[in-house]
Amino acid sequence: MRNKQIVVLCLSAILFLFVHQAKSQDKILSLDQCIEIAIENNSDLRNAGRQVDYSKANVVSARANFLPSVNSSFSSSRAIQGPRQVKMDVPVGVDSETGEYIYEQQTIRQDKYTQNYHSARISLSQNIWDFGRSSNALKRTKANQEASVQSMLSTHQSVILD
Repeated sequence: MRNKQIVVLCLSAILFLFVHQAKSQDKILSLDQCIEIAIENNSDLRNAGRQVDYSKANVVSARANFLPSVNSSFSSSRAIQGPRQVKMDVPVGVDSETGEYIYEQQTIRQDKYTQNYHSARISLSQNIWDFGRSSNALKRTKANQEASVQSMLSTHQSVILD
């Protein structure tokens, strides 16, 4: 008797789970819900959105051609030379007949020295006229952006109608 009650209880629980699952799968979606799910899950529509973002970035890049360009560079170096002895021709007097200097070779001692070199450079350049290249590039990228927006709208409509 006890076993029959356990079997009936288990079968009732299994039957209840199947009925409950069948009811949840039979949920009827409205047309608007179906369209919303299709729009959220459509990869073509996501790719079209990315293409619109890419074309917006291209427009920003094309506008940059009208802005001035600022460049800078900085450098620093150090030269160290140790003590050394150098043989040089040193003027020791003037010839009284010719008026030319008289040179004598002497050994000169030079102490250790250090030289520091520093330089900085800043430049600004502005494109004044490039025969319409920049303005035409901006027009072209704006047209490409509009085309990608229209392509995304077309894909959106295609997802809804399909």
